Amino acid sequence: MRNHILLLFILSISSLFVSAKPIESSRFDNYTQENGLSNNMVQCIFQDKEGWMWFGTSQGLNRYDGYSFKTYRSTAEDSINNTMTGTLVRCVYQDSNGNYWVGTENGGLNLFNPKSEKFSLIKLHNNECYSANSICEDNQHKIWVGTEKGIAYITDNKELQICDVRSEKYGSLTNIKAISADNNNNLWIGSSKQGLFKFNTQNQQIENIDLPNNNKLQKDEVQTIYLSKDGTIWIGTYYSGVYYVKKGTNRVEQLADYPYSERKSTVRAIAEDPSGLMWFGTRGGLISYDRDENLYSIFKSDIGNDISLIQNSVLSLFIDTKGDLWAGTRGGISYRNHEKQIFKLIQEGKNDNRYLNDEEIYGFTEDNHGNIWIGTESGGIDILNKNTKQFSYLTHKDGLSTDCIKCFLNNGNEIWVGTYIGGINIVDANTHQIKKVYNHNPMNPNSLISNDVWWIMKDHKGQIWIGTAKGLDRYDNGNFIHYPQLVHDEEVVCVMEDSDHDLWIATFSEVIVYDAKSDNIIRHHERCRIILEDKEHRYGLGTYTKGLALYDKKNGVKGYFKEPDMSNNCIQTIT
Repeated sequence: MRNHILLLFILSISSLFVSAKPIESSRFDNYTQENGLSNNMVQCIFQDKEGWMWFGTSQGLNRYDGYSFKTYRSTAEDSINNTMTGTLVRCVYQDSNGNYWVGTENGGLNLFNPKSEKFSLIKLHNNECYSANSICEDNQHKIWVGTEKGIAYITDNKELQICDVRSEKYGSLTNIKAISADNNNNLWIGSSKQGLFKFNTQNQQIENIDLPNNNKLQKDEVQTIYLSKDGTIWIGTYYSGVYYVKKGTNRVEQLADYPYSERKSTVRAIAEDPSGLMWFGTRGGLISYDRDENLYSIFKSDIGNDISLIQNSVLSLFIDTKGDLWAGTRGGISYRNHEKQIFKLIQEGKNDNRYLNDEEIYGFTEDNHGNIWIGTESGGIDILNKNTKQFSYLTHKDGLSTDCIKCFLNNGNEIWVGTYIGGINIVDANTHQIKKVYNHNPMNPNSLISNDVWWIMKDHKGQIWIGTAKGLDRYDNGNFIHYPQLVHDEEVVCVMEDSDHDLWIATFSEVIVYDAKSDNIIRHHERCRIILEDKEHRYGLGTYTKGLALYDKKNGVKGYFKEPDMSNNCIQTIT
């Protein structure tokens, strides 16, 4: 029954996305101004040692305790009221000593006291106005700040001192957008106008590191810098996607096979989750990158789906202590709890055996090797190898009678395949060769009654029952026995054997209970799609319009569970 649940999930979401590269579906919890956020443009995210989440927005700083947001804003008399200077918050950081630092645009760097909830401005030595765009701490516990006036550090007197760092190519560094400290006394510095630099804080030496750029007419703006667990430096740019520098080298490489487009090429945020998956926040959605598989997945906003990414322009990313992802966008916050990611959508991808060859799916089975067989509308059978996670395909070209697959039965070394207009195909489960095809033959009364096969099941005796568009058949050594006394010229959509070994047969107009030992027949006038018996020997019927029906075998319906207790009255499957 789990197969049917997965089928419904895929059918419900697979039609939402169209992309050259597969777009992933994922569950996000979203937060906006309606939930108490001060502004929907979330510029930065941080989690402190107490576990609170901090969000810097275009209209103030927000602290989130898991239930509600508390907002800290700038006021007209900042210095008098000890409120935050500046309105747009660019960065938030808690250092190793527990100090909270808040960087704002045109308001400078603020030191926040969480006990008094008061802010104090960290002034430049010359009292100039400045913007604090990025903060980091090196392995000597020195606090560095990226500003438009250059790279700066916090003095022992809690003042901000511009470090006189000059490159041979550009002179003084300016417009610092991003900084990150590695474990070798290096600061990696990104400028929106001058590119990428590596600055050794011990010997004060600086190196200009050129980014390979195919577009020589544009100087790439460095938007973000991130140090992953293996020591790799990741660089997000405005025009050219992602670059990286491996630990201990100055060699810059552009990320291969990155899904470039005008909006996805702008990478403003990078993060790494506990599994080693890299996440890139772009103007065109959220991208995950599996380095081992060299596989990208794209997460995008879907209007009308309130658990999709809330907005495609991602400004900030953060992985919390649980390993969950927080994405700040121009439309609010999207929170991806990894424990809620029960399903992974595998999308259609032509000419790539990592993906399905058709996105419309009707049936599943698992073979004795643990491989998953997937029946599609027009792509035949897609077989997912449990070890390689790649697909092989069986289609009409390989001998299938048709490419429209409706159901399966795992029959040991054989997989029985029910099709639309193609009858039953018997496939060798090991070699994947087509061994036999059973079709309806009007001249042979012992042939399959219909070429439209909706259901195949095996009972406790090993007998195989087939639900078709024209009634019920039982397979008997190459022949098919028909049961017109049960179902005559009507579609059989489900066949279930209960614990008493009676058959339950669902059609479009009724449910039939058949005792083969006594040839007794009980009919219930219920339109249903699926039948299940639970451990307490209760019978649940998934109906088309009445929700879930609870049935007694002899006396019929005992009650219905339907709207508003259920989200929908049309039940497609039960498990």
